[in-house]
Amino acid sequence: MDLDEYAQRGHRLYDAFAEEVRRILDKALDAFPKIKHQVIQARAKSVDSLKKKLSDNDTADIENRIKDLAGVRIILYTNSDVNRLEHSRILLENFDIVWDRTKFHYPAKEDANTSHFIGQNYVVRLKGTRTALIEYRKFAGLQCEVQVQTILSHAWSETAHDTIYKSPDLSGIDVRQFDMLEKRMNAIQQKYLLPAGYEFQKVLNDFERLASGQFLINAGALEAIANADDNNEVAELLDRYANLVLPIIDDIPAIAPDIRGAVITAVKKAVPRPVMPIETPFGEVPGKNLGDILERALTVINGSFLRYIDPAATFDARVEIFACLQEPDDRHKLIEATGELAKHAMPVWHHHGPVAQEALLKAITRMPGDRAVTVRPLIVEAARQTLGAEISGESWTSSTFTLSHAPVVVSDRLN
Repeated sequence: MDLDEYAQRGHRLYDAFAEEVRRILDKALDAFPKIKHQVIQARAKSVDSLKKKLSDNDTADIENRIKDLAGVRIILYTNSDVNRLEHSRILLENFDIVWDRTKFHYPAKEDANTSHFIGQNYVVRLKGTRTALIEYRKFAGLQCEVQVQTILSHAWSETAHDTIYKSPDLSGIDVRQFDMLEKRMNAIQQKYLLPAGYEFQKVLNDFERLASGQFLINAGALEAIANADDNNEVAELLDRYANLVLPIIDDIPAIAPDIRGAVITAVKKAVPRPVMPIETPFGEVPGKNLGDILERALTVINGSFLRYIDPAATFDARVEIFACLQEPDDRHKLIEATGELAKHAMPVWHHHGPVAQEALLKAITRMPGDRAVTVRPLIVEAARQTLGAEISGESWTSSTFTLSHAPVVVSDRLN
């Protein structure tokens, strides 16, 4: 097809083809609601644009020379959506990819004069199973460029394209001036749009984290932890609770007893269970053992200052767990965690004084004698840290990390 043929009939054909590709993608994306897209655009290259691109006098064989006679642009919200689209296999399953004309742009960090948006430009054809149908037969062999971009990338691309590449012919103007304009456009991208895209991504990631945490709360996450029958499942549930649920709970004190109860039950149930391998598509990997469950359990009951809401109850939870442990390594983990609970922490002292140490001493003194003998290592460590002479704490900024130490103030509360 030459330029004249394209103007007479080819433009209408490629316009219909681009619209058909757009429609297929729109339907396919309906099945992937997590891939958030704003719009899918479709167009055939205008005759005027094609004339400009064919700067020489050779206007023949344009279908082999120009890959975007039909063009579709999928405009997504964030780079996460771009990744989800790539892993969804939507393009692979609905089209034949022309790989030798497909280009991915991943800019080098050191090149400050080029666009720094990630670009994915696929060239596709309809699959033979589709073009065998009479309504698609006219599109057999045609190629369409599918551009995948975020909203910010799209806004910058359109502005840069209209400003630089669609400018009128200004004969006699120094070409270096146009180079300077292009560099200024790239500088705007790097200074404003890339940071904005990063901040948008963080907000959406935080929203998804909050939404996931709320879903787990509504789904009865604590009940699931306590009732799970498999250590691999328990480990996953504890991870999700620590990372997704605890950070979004507004009233930790109200739910603290339930959290401790679920964790204690999970550890006790994990003690007699054998280690079961985890099945993956690539074979078996080692399963979670009691030590893995214990580490995650301690992460939960230490999280969000939960340990200080009721130090005596936190200590009692450790005592109950310690009593069912047999392995020295597992017991050592719990002893260390008890030492951290009893240690004089500067943030707590600043607001409440030795409240944690006072509560621990009371819990120890009221403990039955037979239980005290069973958990003697915990009591010794708690007493050692409670009677320590130093308060420690840390603080940090984006560029500094500070360790602070101070002597324990003499107090009648610890007599």
